[in-house]
Amino acid sequence: FPFIVWSSLFPILPFFGLALWTTGPDTVSTQLQGLGLNAFLAVLYLALLATLLAYTLWTRLLQRHPAAKVTPFSLLVPVVGLWAAWVFFGERPLAQQWLGTGLVLLGLVVNQAGGWWAAWRLRQAA
Repeated sequence: FPFIVWSSLFPILPFFGLALWTTGPDTVSTQLQGLGLNAFLAVLYLALLATLLAYTLWTRLLQRHPAAKVTPFSLLVPVVGLWAAWVFFGERPLAQQWLGTGLVLLGLVVNQAGGWWAAWRLRQAA
C-alpha cells in the first residue's frame, strides 16, 4: 500500500512540469479552474478505487497465490470494462467485441483448467 501511494504521488510533479512546458501556464491554469464536481469525483474514484484498492488487492493475491495462477486474470480487465459500459452506460457492444470477450474467457478456462485436464488424462492413461 505505501509503495502504491508513493508511486502514485511521485509522477504528479514531473507531469505538472511537462504540462506547463508544453501548453503554458495560462492553459494549465484555465484547465485547473474548469474542474467541476464531476471531474473531482472522477479523479477521486480513479485514485482511491481504481488505483489504491485495486492494486492493493492485486498485490495481496500475488502474495497468497502463484503468479502463474493469478496473472492470467488480468486479461479480464477489458472484459469487465466492456460489461460495465454495457450495464452502467447502456453502450451496445459490437459482435466483434462479444467474440473477443468469448475468446478471452475461453483462453482463461483453458489456462486455468489445463493442469487439471492434463492430470486427468495422465490418470486415465495409467
